[in-house]
Amino acid sequence: MQLEYPSLKYKKSYLGSLGEFQKEGRNLEINANELKNNFENFLTSIQDESRGKNLKGGRVPQTTFWAIEGEEYVGRISIRHHLNDHLKVVGGHIGYEVRPSKRNLGHGTQMLKQVLPKAKELGIIKALVTCDSDNVASRKIIEGSGGVLEDKATTESNKPTKLRFWIDLSD
Repeated sequence: MQLEYPSLKYKKSYLGSLGEFQKEGRNLEINANELKNNFENFLTSIQDESRGKNLKGGRVPQTTFWAIEGEEYVGRISIRHHLNDHLKVVGGHIGYEVRPSKRNLGHGTQMLKQVLPKAKELGIIKALVTCDSDNVASRKIIEGSGGVLEDKATTESNKPTKLRFWIDLSD
């Protein structure tokens, strides 16, 4: 498995992953039907985000990578170049997701380990990574990558508490 920039080459596999997320009840920001017809625009928007162009309200520049195994989309990991008030509590510097059919196979661990040097290249010395308090798998991934728990943060009502971890990238 390796990290790659999002590409038209993985359109079919990426769209398949959206179906998996929807089956588990995830309400993604992406409309799958619209995306089928405008995939190139979607890729351009990801590139724009990395340059800080055309950011939606409350968003910061972020660089996104896709985890690819063979020719298959496995997941996404994004590095947010800096933190705003919301990201200091909920999102952190790094956010990731593994498609449901590829979970519990070590991909999340590999994704985070591979992206940390890229975060350092962006000037991030201490990376904040968060997860829901009830997400045991993600907690293990973060701790296994050197994450040190700082605290638990309360979020919106009816949402799980967030665990906030810091990963030192200074060495």
